[in-house]
Amino acid sequence: IFAFFLLILNSSYGADYIATPANYQSFLKKLQPGDTLTFSEGEYKGNLQIADMHGEENAMIVLQGIEGKTIFTATADENTINFVNCSYIHLKNFKLNGNHLKVDAIKMKQGGYCHHLIIENNVIINYDADQQQNGISSKGTVWNISIIGNIIEGAGTGMYLGNSDGSAPFIGGLIEKNAIINTIGYNMEIKHQLSRNETSEVPANAKTIIRHNVFCKQKK
Repeated sequence: IFAFFLLILNSSYGADYIATPANYQSFLKKLQPGDTLTFSEGEYKGNLQIADMHGEENAMIVLQGIEGKTIFTATADENTINFVNCSYIHLKNFKLNGNHLKVDAIKMKQGGYCHHLIIENNVIINYDADQQQNGISSKGTVWNISIIGNIIEGAGTGMYLGNSDGSAPFIGGLIEKNAIINTIGYNMEIKHQLSRNETSEVPANAKTIIRHNVFCKQKK
């Protein structure tokens, strides 16, 4: 059941693109299953809207930065990376700087759904304007989400998964090998879930695995 978390199969027929801070938005609508979009090093001052983007089980769409060198700097009034109605996307190797603004770093937005996402090896800093600002957040129905190897330092809440009233369940996730440091509030919170009917896509019962993470509230 958790084979998805262990194997990332990317089809050999996908295209490879290289984006810059000046043109990255133009690539997002053209990506197809199996494609890889590499964000070159530099400072990206706009946000990243990942909307209605779908890979496939054996051909994920990969959005990747150059580790430590691809930096998204937050702007006011908009989360830095938003997912809306997406599936089979692998997001990795970005650095996100919140500039102490009242925005979230990575958010699966309310009113939509996301499934089979991998959020891996990202560094998230300075999303600490108040406790309501989150490093990684989900507010829509999401399932089979892997959050692996990320560093979140100085957020209001490190990870806030699900809605406070139980209406946006976080289902069947894997949260592994992350470090969450010096948050104002919780390092991580997963909300309760209201009863729901099983459908062909959304499982009624699934396990979320949380393992090998570091949670630290100590100041330097």
